[in-house]
Amino acid sequence: MTATDGRVSRTEAMMQQIKRSPLGQQVIPLEAAIGWPVPLRKGDQVYVRVPFFTKRDNPAGGAEIYPPSALVTLRWATAIPVEYVSFSFSTPWTFDQPEPGTPIGRFPHPAVEVTAREYLAMRHELLSMYDELLDTLVERGPISGEWASRFGDLLGKVVEPSLEPYYRDLAPRFFDRFIPRKTS
Repeated sequence: MTATDGRVSRTEAMMQQIKRSPLGQQVIPLEAAIGWPVPLRKGDQVYVRVPFFTKRDNPAGGAEIYPPSALVTLRWATAIPVEYVSFSFSTPWTFDQPEPGTPIGRFPHPAVEVTAREYLAMRHELLSMYDELLDTLVERGPISGEWASRFGDLLGKVVEPSLEPYYRDLAPRFFDRFIPRKTS
């Protein structure tokens, strides 16, 4: 059911296009990295919300990551942006924020102990699964438990732990469904 033939998924193509678009070139910083998409249904439409965060290479390896700085919402059917939010102006966060300019984590995070090739394969599979999820939302179809389990496993492995609270604030129901909160 998931594309594994190396083709770029529709979700990935949409994400890549944002930064190349006139909107992206005008308002998204060059050093901004693209976060994981967040599906949203509003009325009869399905949207994809894409957060951006700063990622700065670290000479010791990997990169430092900073809180999300912006969000672009696109209509899934057309890939046309319908909303841009700068978090320097307005933030939806429900928890205390670090001082500006303070990194919140590292990429890749140690919890994902896989090779770069394995990470890219997981990323490709997950983005292909996003295509299926978004199309299913458009059709208002069911999502099987097995499919949801695989999607959640992949999403849980690739979401940087320091960014998870931000994702949960952007889409609590979505992340609670696919990455249940850890209970202590």
